[in-house]
Amino acid sequence: MEKQKRSMRKSIGIAVTALLVIAAFGILPASATPLMDDWNNIVPDFANSIRFSTYEINWTLDYDGINALHISYDPVNAPAGDINESGNLAGTFYVTDTGGRKFQDDIVLLAAVNSTNEEISIKLNCSGYQWDLTGEGFAPPQDDVDFNYSALNGSFSNSDYAKNGDEDDVFQNWKPGVHGIGDVGDYPIFDGSSDNCYLLFVESNVGTFNNGTSLLNNGSVRVDYSISGLDSDETVVFNAYAWNNMTRKTNGALKFDNPGIRWTNNVTGTTESSVWRVTAP
Repeated sequence: MEKQKRSMRKSIGIAVTALLVIAAFGILPASATPLMDDWNNIVPDFANSIRFSTYEINWTLDYDGINALHISYDPVNAPAGDINESGNLAGTFYVTDTGGRKFQDDIVLLAAVNSTNEEISIKLNCSGYQWDLTGEGFAPPQDDVDFNYSALNGSFSNSDYAKNGDEDDVFQNWKPGVHGIGDVGDYPIFDGSSDNCYLLFVESNVGTFNNGTSLLNNGSVRVDYSISGLDSDETVVFNAYAWNNMTRKTNGALKFDNPGIRWTNNVTGTTESSVWRVTAP
């Protein structure tokens, strides 16, 4: 009996020691990492106010939504974008659209931060075109769009990180998206990186419009950023999403008669992949 008691006390001691190690070093089981509630049919937690209603991410298996939206350093000469990596904590990129529909009603930015520094700050200024939503899902006439030089001008911190349904700060290495028609699953924030990141979903307050001539920045969304609080080799990765009130195919046929987020920049593969990663020096 005494031997059994000693064995039980030893087991309890080991368990307590393990808990102390977990508490001291922040070691958690992989399943405890806070994730978004799903990759589809969800409304992300935004860092700022949205322009319109019903910002649900809504992918369908017969429509991949990764062919039209891009992130570029030059919207005129490189509208399809590229894999951009920068060591500058302040800079400019553009969200472009090369799809046959010629416009996206509203652009949402996703900034993914792999730093745990509580002093992180990301300042964003977004400029681009705005227009009244059309009820038919067609691009508005060029005369009906207006350029806003500072549609968004704000600073975002760790208090603005996206939360899941449990009110935990999301910390993951994937973004809501699809790999192609019928191919679903975790879609990377940056291809080849497994770093978990905190997420900032930011309403830009402007859309892309490439349905005319003499448009500023070729109708793209210009994003000026300034980042502080990163330690050396920590990163912020920028992706983009597009929201539309209604959606028609290039041939004019109605595709979606309800609002939703159904486009993002492609980050995998060798053609038309684009993303913007900033690494602190």
